[in-house]
Amino acid sequence: LGKAARRVVIRYLIKVTGYSLDLTKRLIRQHVKTGAISTESARSNGFKRAYKESDIRLLASMDDRHGQPSGAVLKKLCERAYRRFAHLVLLHELKHERLGVYFLLGSLFYMNWERVIYHWLAVVILSVITFFGVGSKLYNLMHAAWFPYLVLYISFHKHIRFPDLGKHGDFSYGLYLYAFPRWQLSIRLFGAHNASLTALVTFLAAMVMALRSWFLVSGFWWKSLHFP
Repeated sequence: LGKAARRVVIRYLIKVTGYSLDLTKRLIRQHVKTGAISTESARSNGFKRAYKESDIRLLASMDDRHGQPSGAVLKKLCERAYRRFAHLVLLHELKHERLGVYFLLGSLFYMNWERVIYHWLAVVILSVITFFGVGSKLYNLMHAAWFPYLVLYISFHKHIRFPDLGKHGDFSYGLYLYAFPRWQLSIRLFGAHNASLTALVTFLAAMVMALRSWFLVSGFWWKSLHFP
C-alpha cells in the first residue's frame, strides 16, 4: 500500500478500535514483525481511588436528571446541591467519623452553652440511649453527643468542684500546644477506631509535656518578667 492508502487504513483502525495513533502504529509494527498482536491489561497506577461506585452512580443520575448538560453546568449544579443539602451530607459522614465528631459536637455545645440546658435528667436519658445503642449504626453519633454533654454538665455544675490546679501554674496553653500532635501520634499507634484509649493516652502525655513546659520554660520567663 502507498502512504495515502496506509493513512486511510490507520484512520479506519483508530475509528473502529478507539485506540490512539501511537498505540495503533505500535500494534501494526508488532503485527508486521511477529504476525500476531498481543496486548496486556493496564496495571494499576498505585493512586488511591477518590470516589466510590455510589458517587459515580449519583453523578450519572444527576447528569441524566438535568438532560446531560455540559461539565461546567453540572459542576455548578453539584455545588448548589451541596450548599443546600450540606447538613444531610454532614449527618451521613458523622455516622462513620470517630474522632472529628467529638470535637465538632463538643465545640457546638460549648459555643451555645447559654442556650443548652444542662440537667441531670438529660444526662441520664442520653446515657440510656447510648447504652442501648451499642452496635447500631448511629452509636458513634450517640456517644459523641453524650460524652461532650456529660463533660460540660460537670464543668458548669454549681456544686461540683475540682482541685484548683491553676495555683501551681497555667498549664492550659501547654495542653493546647501539645495535644494535637500527641493526638495524631496516638491515632498512628492505636488506630482511629479506639477513641477512648487514644483520648486517655493523649491527655496524660500532653499533661506531662505541659507541666515540663511550664516549669522549665514558660513559668521561668513568667516570673523573670515580674508578671503578677
